Amino acid sequence: MAAPALILAGLHEIGGTSISKGSETEFIWHANASQGQLILSADPGGTMNCWIRVRVPAVLAKVSASTESIPLFAKVTTEESGGEWIEITKTSSEDFFDWRSGRDVILQFDPKPGKLSVEDWQVFPSTKAPDSKMWAQWRHALFFVSLILWALVLVGGILEALEKYGAKAPPFTSQRCVEQMIEGFEGSDEKQSEQNRKFLRKLLLEEASVEEALAPLKLNKREQLALLLRIKDQFHIQLQSHIDHLSRLSKRLS
Repeated sequence: MAAPALILAGLHEIGGTSISKGSETEFIWHANASQGQLILSADPGGTMNCWIRVRVPAVLAKVSASTESIPLFAKVTTEESGGEWIEITKTSSEDFFDWRSGRDVILQFDPKPGKLSVEDWQVFPSTKAPDSKMWAQWRHALFFVSLILWALVLVGGILEALEKYGAKAPPFTSQRCVEQMIEGFEGSDEKQSEQNRKFLRKLLLEEASVEEALAPLKLNKREQLALLLRIKDQFHIQLQSHIDHLSRLSKRLS
């Protein structure tokens, strides 16, 4: 799972053609309706020499443009569909103007329209590939898909590591069998069950003597005798039953 995800996440070209179109200009806009303005911003990482096109709903207004109080030239072209493209250039005869990072380009509409919005936009840098709303949406979609693919890589890596290095069940041995029998050996209550298990762990797993196994329990003589009788009458019978059963199975193999 991880390998295909890594390949897809790192894919930038298909047949030599870039799948991530346009220069990243970080173009954004917002409207200041009370002032009759559209405010355009970009963050290309420095001064960008460019010209701009924005598509707006058709408005019956005079349009002017400026950046940092420097007038720019705004040419309006009406579409048959009803919208308008506004081309923003340095002058009527010179296209490219300097758009400094963090500075706004302001479109002023007079008189103020009832609604202002940018339906589409295009930025044409002088030294880089153009950028547009469509290409920005494509980059965002590609970024989102990359996040999903990297998540798959991460999940795949975790699952692969768990499969390869995860805890494995210990081999089933005679000692493991005795351990499970001890853990399942119950008394009449929780306290008695715990006494039984502590004694059996010391006696059978740590190979202590009966006296050594009894010592940590701090029982009097009568309580010690009662515990030993429980062990003999119950645990010994269970252990012998398993031994007899295994013996019968062993005979079938012989």
